[in-house]
Amino acid sequence: MFDDVAGVPEFSTASFPSDPFLAHELVHAIQHDATTVASLPDIPDALAARQGVVEGTAEYVEGRYRTACSEETFHPCTVRESALRIADVPLWLIPGRLPYINGSAFAHETLQRGGWDLLWEKTRTPPETAVEIMFPDIHYNGGFTLSQLSPHPSRSENWERSAIGQLGVNALYLKLRAHDIADPTDADAATDPDLTTETGIEHAFRHDLLREWRGDYMTTYISENNRIATHWTTSWADTQTAREITDAIVATYDQRARSDDIGWQVGNGFVTVDRTDTTVEFAYAPSQEAISTISTAETQSD
Repeated sequence: MFDDVAGVPEFSTASFPSDPFLAHELVHAIQHDATTVASLPDIPDALAARQGVVEGTAEYVEGRYRTACSEETFHPCTVRESALRIADVPLWLIPGRLPYINGSAFAHETLQRGGWDLLWEKTRTPPETAVEIMFPDIHYNGGFTLSQLSPHPSRSENWERSAIGQLGVNALYLKLRAHDIADPTDADAATDPDLTTETGIEHAFRHDLLREWRGDYMTTYISENNRIATHWTTSWADTQTAREITDAIVATYDQRARSDDIGWQVGNGFVTVDRTDTTVEFAYAPSQEAISTISTAETQSD
């Protein structure tokens, strides 16, 4: 219909990346047209939950479409190379893939429980935390109650506090992967066999230790000369889990970094790990002196 219009190229589906990709984008069109997509929250963890539902639903449909094409249920199909298997995804790329893969598992579980009506409802009112995307059974078996953690206080005039807030289990999964605590093909990362059959997704980005996460708070500090330091408080369901995570991360630092009295020299910075009962705290600063200031911070009046 555009052939006679100057400057408009002839329309052809061959110009699109692939039919499954189009199916993915059409799901987004339906989400925004036929239902109401939840607004973007300010908290990183809640944002990850929202992305898990929105992108996971589209990824799930894309996976099913790709499978139907490979089985010639849909024919002909233009199908390009599929995404990397979870075991082949490098650490730096995991944040980009995590909401798609874990969200696909959440979409599958939701469809099994309540069909498309329920999945559209979750698009309108997604879970408030990404742990319920990572582990859909938590969401559907009573939900999740967060521990309320406060920003780490500021003590030094040389450091200005900039509170980021709750990062959630997605960030903690990256830490577990970086320390080789989580393996991409762990048994607890395996997905429902039906999901594998439908989409080819065999594993999700998750580790059973993260089931015991109960909250976190990341506080960032900026110095007068624009150096950055962080203090990350994480809360866990029990002392055993907190101790297991602490011991595993400390062992990794002992193997990979030069230790000092209170922590380890890592690259151009200094890190510490401290546990008190069910709380594990991770701190980073440019130097041992700076991290001592951050770690022993006291509340300062405004």
